[in-house]
Amino acid sequence: MYKIGVIGIVVENRAERADDVQNIITRYGDAVISRMGVPSFDRYTGIITVAMEADRKKISDFVHELEAVDGVSANYCLV
Repeated sequence: MYKIGVIGIVVENRAERADDVQNIITRYGDAVISRMGVPSFDRYTGIITVAMEADRKKISDFVHELEAVDGVSANYCLV
């Protein structure tokens, strides 16, 4: 059963990790409803919010792939 997942992502040293994070988001693009990214005030850290519609496993896999990137933290909630 599909769920709506809201994923919060924090990317430290975003200049070095942006490509890795973007590649993961692109691979899951069929399930992405929206994506919003903003730099933090220090411009070192990036903050991204992704909304997805997928089954629980796909959303969980997405978050685990993101967290496998050094300096990336992610968590989600399901609606």
